[in-house]
Amino acid sequence: MAAVDYDAPRTAPTEPETESLDLLQERRERKTDDLADTDFADDYILPGFDVLDEELSTTVVPVQPDEFRCGGCFLVLHRGLHAGVHRGQDICRDCA
Repeated sequence: MAAVDYDAPRTAPTEPETESLDLLQERRERKTDDLADTDFADDYILPGFDVLDEELSTTVVPVQPDEFRCGGCFLVLHRGLHAGVHRGQDICRDCA
């Protein structure tokens, strides 16, 4: 790595090259067209991930009368773990 003298006086920057507005717009359009043509998700395969063609199904059981949903951890727990109400939401012992 080359040493840099940060105390040296700065030189005046050279005049930057000016590009025409048409050239800049053309470059921007070309860049967006290149990105639109690629399908990243279709070509990328996660390592250790198997794609299954079977549909998963499960039954959803509503909250029972002796259960509550904790406002901290969002788990459905038995009323025996209820610690109280905080800011209008039921809280379990672990979150209290």
